[in-house]
Amino acid sequence: MTLDEMKHYLRVDGADDDNEITVMMTMADQYLSNAGAAATQQELYDGAKKMLVSHWYDRREPVGQAKALIFSLESIIMQLKYCGVDAT
Repeated sequence: MTLDEMKHYLRVDGADDDNEITVMMTMADQYLSNAGAAATQQELYDGAKKMLVSHWYDRREPVGQAKALIFSLESIIMQLKYCGVDAT
């Protein structure tokens, strides 16, 4: 997923937040990887990545005030983790 695709999803114009969004995209990849969510189902993975980045971008606030991840994202992570593509 490109920065431009993510910015389109976030409805962000201009380049002021490019670095911050790029960092969040990397963080989302690492978060999903640590959660055991493999990128075997690319569209589902990209959807989870968009949701994560959107969640973080929209809630840029001090540590300790962040809200819990939304249920639908947790559900997608579980599907990516346990419903991978069969290697046969």
